[in-house]
Amino acid sequence: MKKKILEDEAGRKALWERLQFALDGEPDPWFESSQASVDVRQFTPVAVVDDNATQAA
Repeated sequence: MKKKILEDEAGRKALWERLQFALDGEPDPWFESSQASVDVRQFTPVAVVDDNATQAA
């Protein structure tokens, strides 16, 4: 599939146009997270758990 898309320049351009049309008017979550309703909790660091400490108990 990947090779077919890479070799078909006209088809690749058509897919790009379809993507741009589908995304038209949608907020970019990387630049407008408040408008895109992105849950910012996904960017909160997760605590590292030491497996050795839990097994020793």
